Amino acid sequence: MIGDLVRRGGYAFAGLLTIQPDTYMPTTLVVHTVHRVEAAAIVTPDLAHFGGAARAVSLACELVTPGGTVPRSSR
Repeated sequence: MIGDLVRRGGYAFAGLLTIQPDTYMPTTLVVHTVHRVEAAAIVTPDLAHFGGAARAVSLACELVTPGGTVPRSSR
């Protein structure tokens, strides 16, 4: 599924970041990783993977799901 979304969106796959339940400050880790690898988007099976942080993450990049794309926002 992820590979299909990457190809369909025309993205280059930069890597996979796995967040565990005990990961310290997961939203900060995600946003830091986005900036470090200069990612244009995060491809995810579901926005629920971000809990309540999807809006915060969308400040850094697009969020791509099977249901559609949340564009990068300026605020």
